This record gives sequence, C-alpha cells and structure tokens, in this order.
Amino acid sequence: MNNKQYLENELQRLDRLIKINSANIKKHKNIPDNPIFQCTSSNGKPQFRSISQASLISDTQESDIANTADIATPGNLANGGKYSYVRQSDLAPIKKLVQKQYEERLQKALLTNRSRLARFIKNYDYDFVDQIYQKSAFARKQYISPIIEPRDEFIKDWYEQHPGGMNPYDDPPERDTLRGEKVRTKSEQLLADTFYRLGIPYQYEPEFVLNTGYCKYPDFVLLNVIQRKTYYWEHMGLTDEFDYATRNFKKLLVYERNGLILGENLILSLETEDMQLDMKMVDRKIREYLL
Repeated sequence: MNNKQYLENELQRLDRLIKINSANIKKHKNIPDNPIFQCTSSNGKPQFRSISQASLISDTQESDIANTADIATPGNLANGGKYSYVRQSDLAPIKKLVQKQYEERLQKALLTNRSRLARFIKNYDYDFVDQIYQKSAFARKQYISPIIEPRDEFIKDWYEQHPGGMNPYDDPPERDTLRGEKVRTKSEQLLADTFYRLGIPYQYEPEFVLNTGYCKYPDFVLLNVIQRKTYYWEHMGLTDEFDYATRNFKKLLVYERNGLILGENLILSLETEDMQLDMKMVDRKIREYLL
C-alpha cells in the first residue's frame, strides 16, 4: 500500500467512526448535563460527587472530602453549593452521562482530525522532491546534484533493467496494444492499455530469475514512480480449469519462496469462463499499489 492510499484509508476510517459516534450521541441526547465531578478511586472503585446548593454534608462527610486528593472543600465553590457523594446504587444515570460526555469530546476530536487530514491529502505534493529539480532552469540543472535521481532518468534506467518480451514461448503474441507491442490475450491487452493510459511504466513478459537460476516470465513488471518500487502482475484467465489453476498456484508458491509476495510486490488478477476480468477491481489495485 502506498502512502497516499494509507492516508485515504485513514480518512475513510475516521468517516466510519464519525458515523458510528453520531448515532451513539443521538441515543444519549435526552440525558441532562448534571454537574458531576469524578473523585479519586477508593479500593479500586471510581467515586462521583454531585453539587447541590440545597444539600447539606455532615461533619464526617466534610472530613472525608477534605482528605480526598484533588477535591476542593465545599466553601471553594463559586455558587456556594456543597458536595455530596453519589451512592453506588445511584450510579446508573451517571454512567450514561459520562458516556455522553466522552462521545461529545470524541466527536469533536474526530471532526477536527478528519478536517486536518483531508486538507493534508488535498494539499500535499507527493512528488515535490523531484519537481524542485525538474522546475529548475536548464542552466541551473547543469550545476545541481539532485538528492534523488531525476524521474526521467530513473524511469529510463528502470526500463533498461527490466526488458520485456523475454518469454521464449514458441507461440508469438498477436494482439496489439496502444503502446504498439503485442500481447497474447484480450485481458492482457486490456491491462496493458490501462497501464499505458495511466502513464504507468511497464514491460510485458519480463524475465524473473529464481534462486535456482531458472527463469519465470510474469505477465507484467510495473513501476510505482512516486515510491520508485517495482511490482509484478500476473493475470490468471482460466482459474476454473483444474490443471491450469493447480499449475498457477504452484507458480505463486515458487514466487513467494523467491521474494515475490502477493500483496507486497506481486499483484494478481483473475477470471474464469463465466466471470470475465473485472476492470473496476483492476483499477482499484492499480490505485492502491501503482499510483
């Protein structure tokens, strides 16, 4: 998952929490805001006290209050009221009030942080490091040593390091892509054309060398330009055929033992005779891993 996707997922998580908490607040809207104060715990149990101008406290109670940490004496109240401890048997309404106050504080924090995150996602330029160099005048570029390799040079080097068309399979591909290469299936054509339209650097049928020295030829190798991370993409178009599925699941196991981990640097798309390639799911995976 790229950084932008992580932040967008966090934004969605906040939206879910805001919705849930809003519903909870509505359930407690009729609970009155009584002036309840929490005291220090006694024998591991929380204590609460209420304020009432009419209530009177015995000398013994006043002594107990005065000896409790962080509790003012009755005379310190601005309105002249006095404290009285709430009995354990009367705590039910207080529990509801405490929950209501928690949800109100939480809602305020959720909305504040959602607003901050939304502004950050909107305004943050994930490509600013490279753009500082790219937008420099030509004469200046001659004297600059950029902190990271310029994007165009990096992509050029990446293409050289990941050549396509390496599969020695005798049956040559016949379907033309928008970029002008040939692929074997209609689904691969759809995938290649999608990568091309979105400006994602890719190669068709690259060579992937296993630890044993043998080679596999994934359908695509692709570059996340912002992260400068390489991904491989395998499309499995006949997963409802037993022999095909068995052979390809074994290939996934081989990939895993050679550093290609599904969901980490390996992307998979599937279809059967009755369930064709889902381009909405393809778009979702592209935006999660490659953009």
